[in-house]
Amino acid sequence: MDNERIGIFSCSSAGQVVLFIIAQIFCLMVMMGGGNIGATTAATTPTTPSIADLTPAQMAVSTSVPFVVAFIFLVVANAKISPARISQLGLIGSHFLPGVLMGLVGSAIAVPLTF
Repeated sequence: MDNERIGIFSCSSAGQVVLFIIAQIFCLMVMMGGGNIGATTAATTPTTPSIADLTPAQMAVSTSVPFVVAFIFLVVANAKISPARISQLGLIGSHFLPGVLMGLVGSAIAVPLTF
């Protein structure tokens, strides 16, 4: 890191991790019924929903939203630390199309190997 202090970078990275965990917990709480997690119907029978009860769409949202929130936090934190960092990260218009093409090629290679 050129003239940046490592403390600011470390704090933004730690903030990103905390934000990721909070976003994941919030998404799962919303998807699993919100306020009735841990509620009891009888004196001894707790009703805690299972992750297996989630639909595929709910599971997709609950696993992708925290990553998007963490990504946005990191982009904003890097932009605040140093405005030139956005172009160094490759998040400018001229790098978008080549990045998408590389991602599609990588997906075309990785997905058949996975399944």
